[in-house]
Amino acid sequence: MAGVDISNLFDPGYGGQPPYLAGRNSELGELESGARPLYSGGAARGRDAFIYGPRGNGKTALLNRFLGDLREAEDVHAIKLTPDQTPNEPALCRALQEALDPADRRGLVGRIRKLEANFSLMGAGAGAGVEVAPAPSGLVPDILREAARARPLILAIDEAHTLDLGLGRHLLNTFQNLRGDGYPVLLIMAGTPGLKQRLSDTKASFWDRGLKMAVNRLDDASVRDALVQPLRGAGVTFARGAVGPIVEECNGYPFFVQLYGRALTRELIKTDARCVTPSHVEGATRKVEQLEREEYYNGRWEELKRHGVLDAAEALARGPYCDPATESCRLYEVEASLEKAGLKNVQDAIDVMVDLGYVWNTGRGQYEAGIPSLMRYVRREAKSRDRAQAPRTRE
Repeated sequence: MAGVDISNLFDPGYGGQPPYLAGRNSELGELESGARPLYSGGAARGRDAFIYGPRGNGKTALLNRFLGDLREAEDVHAIKLTPDQTPNEPALCRALQEALDPADRRGLVGRIRKLEANFSLMGAGAGAGVEVAPAPSGLVPDILREAARARPLILAIDEAHTLDLGLGRHLLNTFQNLRGDGYPVLLIMAGTPGLKQRLSDTKASFWDRGLKMAVNRLDDASVRDALVQPLRGAGVTFARGAVGPIVEECNGYPFFVQLYGRALTRELIKTDARCVTPSHVEGATRKVEQLEREEYYNGRWEELKRHGVLDAAEALARGPYCDPATESCRLYEVEASLEKAGLKNVQDAIDVMVDLGYVWNTGRGQYEAGIPSLMRYVRREAKSRDRAQAPRTRE
């Protein structure tokens, strides 16, 4: 194990699959339960799922793991798309066909030709010269139906909070109708907390009968596993007490786990070591704090400002969230803090901050800091600005 390359174990913010998906067994189990009726025989009625949570909390990693496990274990179509791939219905038709296995696509194109008499074919599809039909508008239900005739179909839309409203409504209605007709199909949508409002805006009211899954921050034990297990698997050991400080700094935020993991591997490589010591932890912490996390905080601070909620973010950081890592507040406390600060359109500001992940609606009537250390950063910036603007007393 001493020769194992550890340089690419952690991949923060680039869409890669983490080496060890910690703390998501419950979510994976719920998704599996919702999908099992599709391929277990009997009535083919799965349960659509809607996953939401602040950015960086691992929703894409959760989807990738779930779909990857399905592809290995079951004879299913397991497709993941994004709104960038599906800006309109013709693009969705093409993306669906290209996502199918070549053998399935070959048969599917033939069946769809019978559905559309004036269908033209082109050979630009991926995979062994298999044709992909540039489907005209209105063929999404036919493509899904024909694909599901061969085997169960699960379609996941990531970043669904940006999905075109009309296309979202069409997908929701189509999956509802196909499932009602007995076809083994399942729709999964994942996005920021704004996903729920986006789905409501589609006017497809029945979506809320599906499985709604809030993806929150990780607990300390899961953070520890996410850091330790990949390195141990590569033959790295840990000195006593070396992991605790990093676990505390990560705030349960999966993105920070990846940041610290990458910084830690670089420290190990720099010293040609295979045992994590407090010295490595100190070096990794300095690296993250001085460079990457400061850059990240600056970007999120500018984002709050760009969306017109920086004053609201500062009011929360100064007021009810004295210790953002542990404090949770009810909605009326959040509203009172913003009203006291003289802010207008309080509910609109709260909605924007929730969508940006600055505060997190737990679904239990409580609001928590989405990223506690970000809230502390906002408070420090506000205090620093106050000091700079304060009139100086004459000597």
